[in-house]
Amino acid sequence: MAKPFDIAVIGAGPAALATVKALSKSKHSVAYINGYTFQEFAIAAAVFLNSPEEHVKWTSGDPSKWQPKHANVECFHSSAETVDCDKKEITLMNKGPHAGVVISYKAVILATGQKSPLITPMPGMSLTERISEVQACGKALKNAKTVIFNGAGLVGIEMCGDLRARSGYGARLILLSRSGKVLDSDFGDKSLKPDPQIVSKVTDILTNKFKVEIKEGSVSDPTSAEPSLSPGTLKLDTVVHLKKCG
Repeated sequence: MAKPFDIAVIGAGPAALATVKALSKSKHSVAYINGYTFQEFAIAAAVFLNSPEEHVKWTSGDPSKWQPKHANVECFHSSAETVDCDKKEITLMNKGPHAGVVISYKAVILATGQKSPLITPMPGMSLTERISEVQACGKALKNAKTVIFNGAGLVGIEMCGDLRARSGYGARLILLSRSGKVLDSDFGDKSLKPDPQIVSKVTDILTNKFKVEIKEGSVSDPTSAEPSLSPGTLKLDTVVHLKKCG
């Protein structure tokens, strides 16, 4: 039998947490489907994917320390597998502490956020599985002869510099940019563009100090645009091919 709630919130990030906090002040019963038994500070992934030993500093495997505590909110730590809009029911995946639970709702809020450029935990992943994944990532980066970062925004720049500083100069590092310049994200018409002096300084540090190759190009093929630990060849939209070696 489905467990009834007025509102179901699906998500594990800041947006979901803020939504639950706002709903906690209402009279509605709320199902908070976080989907994980641990909390990870996602912004720090640029650091701990390079250095797995840092991972423990940015995670907590004790839900009592981070899950919201409100009288009208119940937390679920198994990920949502299906949402049946006709029946207004959510079925949780058959894994984790709330495996297979069915939740009925009057309204559902999807607060799953945007796609991250980094390797983030898969839905339903345990802390032990996540630790193993982060260690595998660190090992792959440490042993690679060529590492390609697709995107010259803040995350790509930070990971390039951090990898070079921690792993030395044995590997070839390539930073892909749509324009051939760093910090070339789409800031929108009403946003300020990066200061040209800052762009010049960052470029100088990356190319001369950290020996990073900044190349013009992008990857739009979803099968190759995903973060990957596997050796292979990356095909760019400019028809250039870059070989990434494991």
